[in-house]
Amino acid sequence: MRAARLKHVVEIRCPQTTMVRGSEVLSFQLYCKERAGIEPLRGNELLQSMQVNSELTTKIITRWSPQLDIVEADWIIVSKNPVTSAETIYEISAPPIHSLLGHRELIFMCKSGKNKPSIHSGNIK
Repeated sequence: MRAARLKHVVEIRCPQTTMVRGSEVLSFQLYCKERAGIEPLRGNELLQSMQVNSELTTKIITRWSPQLDIVEADWIIVSKNPVTSAETIYEISAPPIHSLLGHRELIFMCKSGKNKPSIHSGNIK
C-alpha cells in the first residue's frame, strides 16, 4: 500500500437511535478517525457496480485495523474539507473488502456526496 494515497482524514460514524419525547431520533456517533484515499469508481469497476447497485460511485481505501472489521453497511464516512470545513457524507453500501490478504488495506464501496444519509428516515444529527 502506498501511504501517499491516504491523503484524507475521515471520520467513520455508526448509527445510534435514541428516544426523544416519544419519537426515535437517529444520530451518527463518531466511531474512529482514519487516514483514507477517496477515489471515484472508474472504467470496469463502474460498469460492474451499475449492474448490482447503480448508486455506488466511490471507493474509500484505508489501512487495515482490527476496529474496522466490525463496520457495517448502514454506517457512514464523513470527509471534511480542511479549507472550507464543508462535510461530504458517504454511505457505506457493504461491509469492508479485504483487498489484499494479510490485513493490509480495506476498501469501502460507497454512495458518494450525500449531504444527508438516506439510509434511514427520521431526524439526523
